[in-house]
Amino acid sequence: MSGIFSILTLLLLACYAFVLRRHLVAWKKQPTNRIDDSNPIPGVTVVIVARNEKENLIQLLNQLNSQSFYGELEIILVDDQSTDGTAALANSFKNVVYHRLETDSLSTKKEGIKWAAENAKWDIILQTDADCDLGRDWVKLMSSMIREDTVLGLGPVSYKYESSNWKRVLRIEMHQLSLLAGSSTFLNRNFISNGANLVYHRNLIIKLNPFADVLNPSGDDTSLVKTVQDNGNSELAYCKNSEAIVRTYAPSNFKHFFHQRLRWSSKVNFTGSNKLDPHALAFLFGNLAIILALSWTLINSNIILFAIAVFIKFVIDSFSFDLTEKFFAPKEPKSSLLLRVVLVLFYPFYIAFFAVLSKFVPYQWKGRKISPWKK
Repeated sequence: MSGIFSILTLLLLACYAFVLRRHLVAWKKQPTNRIDDSNPIPGVTVVIVARNEKENLIQLLNQLNSQSFYGELEIILVDDQSTDGTAALANSFKNVVYHRLETDSLSTKKEGIKWAAENAKWDIILQTDADCDLGRDWVKLMSSMIREDTVLGLGPVSYKYESSNWKRVLRIEMHQLSLLAGSSTFLNRNFISNGANLVYHRNLIIKLNPFADVLNPSGDDTSLVKTVQDNGNSELAYCKNSEAIVRTYAPSNFKHFFHQRLRWSSKVNFTGSNKLDPHALAFLFGNLAIILALSWTLINSNIILFAIAVFIKFVIDSFSFDLTEKFFAPKEPKSSLLLRVVLVLFYPFYIAFFAVLSKFVPYQWKGRKISPWKK
């Protein structure tokens, strides 16, 4: 029996290593996106859907008005029933179009995005969140991704650097997820995205209606990606340029982390998609190997298989850790060996935990309670 467990664990890790290598090679081979000033864009619309985030919006709106973009910048702020003075803030900026949502719908963010697309002045729409930091060239870089066939572009996302070891572990994880969003796009099989950094043509919303029959208040990014993948005449792109990185805050406490991960895991409950990309499955195999090895340890009180599995996965993941830090945090302190080991040990169990829990337990988001069975 021990031989079967050992062989299965090693096979799962080998499959994981093979697929991860493909993604790392795809990332390295992809050239850095450059700003193209040869074909100037007359204007773009930036969409923000916010709920009680006035303090964050002050910084974001100032950053948007300091962009290096040469064309007209329209900002649409969709207010999801805020009570903190968001309307007064929006009205203090001349180029901000303010719209307040008044609806009992579960999908308030998607309704806000749809309203913005229908009422935007410009065809190219950039989307971010209220709590994000943007570089001066963000609009230029992201808007230049939209071409005749490319209707949706994804951008890199990172957590802001904080000294807390817990948040630094989460930051390492976010970098791995952002790299996979890019590499899977380069391989034409995207299976992960982030709604904090998007650009798309307004017709993606107006004509293809990606949010139809999807009631989850979150998951706008996955709905957009799925719509593009299902439409054979459209293409998906990813902006590989560190100046396009959008930085947001890591969960401030365990409660925030708990509900955020429940929300992320619950997206599949609402999309109704039973398809799982083989590459995504391979990444699950890598984490399943650790769980399998620990199970054998608990059954037989023998830690050797578990220690070997953790060591092998750590060595495999180290290539990804180094690559992401060069892109997302080249000037910041390198993550310590201990934090990397913690993530390798912690990640397989927490994703399995939330994958199961999200089927039964409601999550809280923006002051609302969302049930996984309420569709």
